[in-house]
Amino acid sequence: MADYDPEELEQVTTRIGEPYAVYVSCESMDAARAFLREVLPGVDGLVDTNHFEILQASDFLTLLDRYPGWDWRRRPSTDLQ
Repeated sequence: MADYDPEELEQVTTRIGEPYAVYVSCESMDAARAFLREVLPGVDGLVDTNHFEILQASDFLTLLDRYPGWDWRRRPSTDLQ
């Protein structure tokens, strides 16, 4: 949580209450997509893409389903729609 700016923490706290974090790092986007598709269903939380977006987990999964090749490091979700 130390990597977050105070504004980011305030945004998260406003949306879900007191946050806790789980950090995931993958070698490839395919691995990241597969992992997140496996662990996020049913999670009531947020996904920080680490590229200027914080999305509801369910919204993130919807985007992965609609855009299977989406690389959130290079293209924000707002550019998909």
